[in-house]
Amino acid sequence: MSQSDPAAKKTIAHLERAQRRHRERAEKVENARVKLDRQRKKLAESEVVLAALEAQLAEPRQQHAGDHSSADGKLQEAMLLFNPTSGRHREENAERLAQVVSSLRVHGVRARVEVKTSGKAARAQAAGFVHEGGKLLIVAAGDGTIGDVAAELIGTNTVLGIVPIGTMNNLARSLGVPLDIESACALIGMGPTRTIDAGRVHSEESAEEAYFFDCAGVGLLAVAAVAGQAFEKRA
Repeated sequence: MSQSDPAAKKTIAHLERAQRRHRERAEKVENARVKLDRQRKKLAESEVVLAALEAQLAEPRQQHAGDHSSADGKLQEAMLLFNPTSGRHREENAERLAQVVSSLRVHGVRARVEVKTSGKAARAQAAGFVHEGGKLLIVAAGDGTIGDVAAELIGTNTVLGIVPIGTMNNLARSLGVPLDIESACALIGMGPTRTIDAGRVHSEESAEEAYFFDCAGVGLLAVAAVAGQAFEKRA
């Protein structure tokens, strides 16, 4: 087909318009990315300021162990779901629980402790808390328990707080949640919230849907991930 043919000229014109639209959209995407990076930087800077202010408020509370109320004398009520089998050193989890509860109070949060006995029980506990109108649900556990609970909070007004005490803590790492208990509790006490993406998996073999918040794998990748976690937990 010669470029002098009417059909060829029409195709070329369509191609040029499509290329122009593509360049314009690519430019818009790049501009939006630059703006998003700027906003992320400003968000990080604001969180540094929040952390500094929270540290100032927490310092006098730490000095007066018997007075763990917030600056205005009020404690924020929350449910703390604790997994006693999380992490490599399970024998230390009783001490970890006490530290989590104490650190939360220092940062203005009074937590009602619930213990996870199974994934099904954790999901039921989270769903019940949401039904009660609970505002803050804190999970001190690893990725599995956090994922179970987070799935029950999708589409609700309940905020999820994370204290990572698991083996891998992949979700906490990806979200920038501190891996030490004190800093994680301070972050919760600061009060900033974010909306995150969730993935949904549906199988024709089951009526139930599964959610994931960090990554998902199938086939050999899924087998390797489970095997790796089992190895790490035995380490």
